[in-house]
Amino acid sequence: MIRKILHRLAPDRGPEVPLRGDGADRFVPWLIAPMAYLATLSLAAVMATASLVEGWDVGLAGSLTIQIRAEADAPAEQAVSTGEALSVLRGWPGIEQATPIDRPEIAALMEPWLGNDLPLDQLPLPTLIDVTLSGDPPIDLAALSAALRAKVDGVSVDDHAVWLEDLRTVANTVMLFAALLMALISMAAMATIVFVTRAGLAIHRNVIDLLHTIGATDAYVARQFEWYAFALGLRGAAIGFGLGLVTLFVVARLFGGGDGGPTLLSVPSLSEPQWASLVLVPVGAIILAAVTARRTVLHTLARMP
Repeated sequence: MIRKILHRLAPDRGPEVPLRGDGADRFVPWLIAPMAYLATLSLAAVMATASLVEGWDVGLAGSLTIQIRAEADAPAEQAVSTGEALSVLRGWPGIEQATPIDRPEIAALMEPWLGNDLPLDQLPLPTLIDVTLSGDPPIDLAALSAALRAKVDGVSVDDHAVWLEDLRTVANTVMLFAALLMALISMAAMATIVFVTRAGLAIHRNVIDLLHTIGATDAYVARQFEWYAFALGLRGAAIGFGLGLVTLFVVARLFGGGDGGPTLLSVPSLSEPQWASLVLVPVGAIILAAVTARRTVLHTLARMP
């Protein structure tokens, strides 16, 4: 199949150096396949993490959460405390809106940890107030916290920017390690192709000398190795990419939340453009293999006597 593809792509490339009998076509694709597999997973991890960080920024940036401790034996007092907190928040500079979160919404927030059969009437749920910041003027969190504590007992201010920055740091670290892994995979693939190409040059030195004698140029010889590396890269990348897609589909199926909504173990899903962009992995692997083989041959032949 690969030979037919190559023949259609380059039907006039002339006689070939007999590379297919070297045995490299039996093990090189299986060396490239796990590299393509890991690269596919790494790229997917980078894109999913980037989407997750973007979602955090959109959903949480410029907001606060005010929490009032639950009073199980005095719900009326808790309602009064909520009203006093709202009176402070709605008149505070830099706050655009303050909205209490009702009990069903709180239950929905707790569902990933406690399930969907919560006895709301029996749980002393705290009062949560969602605060949207206008950004002008910048809010003084210390002064706001002091003003709320002066009016309401058991109140706390959750500044999303603090832990959101920590989450960004963790996410950026994950993306950095994934990018480093992809770089190491690329270097390992290049080293594999360089080794195979130099071995082929050494094995077929007599054939290459004969080709030079009858007028073949270094570029012609390099083209034979280039197409051979293209074929090996195509086979290995196709295997690794296919296995990578299967793995991602299984992970998305098992940990994507399903019809029941997100869970504690849910993983961020990829968008359709991101799924499509994963094809860059096999394409990049094939191009890398071909270019590496060509440059290796030209460099090695240039140094030969």
